[in-house]
Amino acid sequence: MKAVIASLLATGAYGHGSMTFPRPRNAGTSAVHPSPGQDRSCEGDACYWYQVGCYIGCPECSSQGKSLYPKPACSNPIEPTNNDPNTRSWDPLTQSKQGDFTKYNPWRAPGKAPVVDPCGDASGYKNPGAYAEIPKGYKAFDKGSEVLPEGKPTYWKAGGAAEVGWALSAQHGGGYSYRLCPKSLALTEACFQAHHLSFANKNTTVRYHDGSRKDFQIPTTDLITSGQHWRRNPIPGCACDIGQGCGTKDDLTHTHVEGFVDRTPYPIAAPATANCPHGTMFPAGWPEGSGHGFLVGESNTFSVMDEVQVPNVPGDYVLSWRWDCEETDQVWNSCADITITTDIPPTPAPTPPPPAPPPSPTPPSPTPGKACKSTENPTCKGTPFSSPKSCWYGGCKKCHDDTTFDCDECCSGCTRTSKGSTHYCDMKASDVVV
Repeated sequence: MKAVIASLLATGAYGHGSMTFPRPRNAGTSAVHPSPGQDRSCEGDACYWYQVGCYIGCPECSSQGKSLYPKPACSNPIEPTNNDPNTRSWDPLTQSKQGDFTKYNPWRAPGKAPVVDPCGDASGYKNPGAYAEIPKGYKAFDKGSEVLPEGKPTYWKAGGAAEVGWALSAQHGGGYSYRLCPKSLALTEACFQAHHLSFANKNTTVRYHDGSRKDFQIPTTDLITSGQHWRRNPIPGCACDIGQGCGTKDDLTHTHVEGFVDRTPYPIAAPATANCPHGTMFPAGWPEGSGHGFLVGESNTFSVMDEVQVPNVPGDYVLSWRWDCEETDQVWNSCADITITTDIPPTPAPTPPPPAPPPSPTPPSPTPGKACKSTENPTCKGTPFSSPKSCWYGGCKKCHDDTTFDCDECCSGCTRTSKGSTHYCDMKASDVVV
């Protein structure tokens, strides 16, 4: 456990994740701290686009702060609407000695916490400390909808169901949703909030990227609020305030957390797992389903997969994944390019037939009197010849045929010689007449 905590401190990250299907714009071509191997939770630094200091009902995120037991950044937050232990994800029975410390965090009223940008902002902080990773190639607080380049679109069939997925880099509970915004409109949070997608499948699917096991389904907890369809993060944290290292005596504090952290295990907890020997916040969907993520030393090689209902309106869209946290005052986002069409895949333009090959060249018909025949000298007129040139152009007494320069018989004073398969008349020194 000390090794896990040390890793936690070294990485400087408590909760992170990203959309993995479709591949998001946030996944760059290079990275400062990507997820390793088959872990796709932070490909191309995709998990470093988020916002902090975001409390339900406040007009904006503070983009600062590291307390596990925070006070809202505004004077008039709204009261939580998600109070049912069955849809809560962190201290669902309010057993913490610190009271209801998640009360104003995003998952307590899904969609009601502000965001800096619906595609996330780089590093989450206005003025990041050394603990915060800044996506490679970007500046802190860059807004994703403004700086991330468009990607290759994923095609969805209008009126059908489409596959989406996300992965966890580090745990902090909460829940998630998927939204669309037409590319013809400004990519604002209001636009995405107005185009929430409903989940089309009853259960969530777990997909291991390394192929170690076939896809399988786990129970799903849905939450519909204000007409929006959300799902609880199905991966539970361990049953204590910080969600890992429960019951340890180490008074170590995570670099994203200021001040005291109570690691006392909750008296009532879901069954224990290998990662959580004191139990979990709620039952894990499968034995390995309580991992913490690669940023705290436990890499996950799976994605949480769902299907969403596709609007029956063809066009070009941006998809936004929003993860509202409960343990912390954070919201994670990823964005991807979507084309909704009536054809899957879209019908390509007819491929023009390849041009007809040019006709094979036809050798010219023999022309009488050409080649050797043009200089044939049956009577050996002009003999005796006085130079090689005379033999070349007048020394052939009989040509081999009408089309080549091949000579079968030379006049007296010329010698029949060859070059390759062609015979011609030439003059040796001994042939010269003086």
